[in-house]
Amino acid sequence: YVEALAAPDTINTMPEKTLAAFADHGRVEGVLPLDGGDADAVLADFTRIGVDDTALAAQLQGEGTASFDQSWKDLLDCLAAKRAMLAQRNRTAAGRP
Repeated sequence: YVEALAAPDTINTMPEKTLAAFADHGRVEGVLPLDGGDADAVLADFTRIGVDDTALAAQLQGEGTASFDQSWKDLLDCLAAKRAMLAQRNRTAAGRP
């Protein structure tokens, strides 16, 4: 999916495995057009078949935010564990318990 999201002046986040797979065999043949291309027609088709794009966007943004929050918490936990390990190592090296 990475190729389809390439656009000038944008940032795309993705799982590390996805990035590695893209680096291995992904190719960007073109980029999203600056004018949005056929986005209006696609959204009109969504509406026509009963997809609530506003609700869908809110759901996806919520899921994305929750995922980023969890990643941030995981990073902080990892850093705290590393800090505690290094502090213990320094105390041991200094002859303190």
